[in-house]
Amino acid sequence: MSFLSIATPFIQLGIPVFPLSPKTKIPPSGLHFLEEATIDPKKVASWNEENPDYNVALLANDEFCFLEFDVAKGMSTAAAEMGHEIPLTRTQVSGKGFGHYIFKHTERSRALGNRSVNLPEGGEWFWLSVMPPTSPASLAPIA
Repeated sequence: MSFLSIATPFIQLGIPVFPLSPKTKIPPSGLHFLEEATIDPKKVASWNEENPDYNVALLANDEFCFLEFDVAKGMSTAAAEMGHEIPLTRTQVSGKGFGHYIFKHTERSRALGNRSVNLPEGGEWFWLSVMPPTSPASLAPIA
């Protein structure tokens, strides 16, 4: 799978993407990701031409937010604490085998804001999410 094939479903949804050096969570030298993250297919294609092995990172914006759990059963625990079922949304298995979840913002999530929070048990929530290679067909609808 190439950078372009992984990034395209996300930019089609309006989620800005940017490249990370292959097999890392580090942007390429000189990339200012907060300013350069984009939904522009031409820019995404140019990054793919530069290096099709780039990892894809997603940048949270006013429309979408992400939850990334690096702990076992993170989403089910969070949902249970809030008295909800695990929502049907786009999910991604992380490199560590845990979960990335993409949601449309609500007034409540906007009030919480997109931020990085290190949890006491070592888990993290991020305002950006790194997408491992996947088939776009394996992505569930966004809740």
